[in-house]
Amino acid sequence: MVADSSAIVSLVIETDSNHQRAVAAAKNLLATRGAILVPCEVLAETTNLLGKKSSKETAVKTAKTLLGGDMFLVVETGEEIWKDALTLFEKQPSDASYIDCIVMATARFYGLTTIFGFDRCFPDNNFEVPSLLSTPT
Repeated sequence: MVADSSAIVSLVIETDSNHQRAVAAAKNLLATRGAILVPCEVLAETTNLLGKKSSKETAVKTAKTLLGGDMFLVVETGEEIWKDALTLFEKQPSDASYIDCIVMATARFYGLTTIFGFDRCFPDNNFEVPSLLSTPT
């Protein structure tokens, strides 16, 4: 499984509208799937978003967790993934970002079909998105 910043930010910010769904999905995913891949671009985007939406301290703490935790594994991307992401990006509606396409291309690169995120582009591109289906606890 590959994580998108939409899910990580929702997991961290308790007032986020998707927080409870992110928590429920994360608990379920940990129990059934092991480590969640985080493309390095998602690490950067998440750190920036949390710095703006919450605080620099929250951003740094989350980045350290992503870099050193058992739940997440930050992975380097490269030219093959970037090119595939660009091909995907050309075909997406305007609400899908290039980073969303990096997430999908990373999943394809590793032969994965599941994405931990909240963007509609993921199921629209035939990825399984348990976070969209999770019921808040």
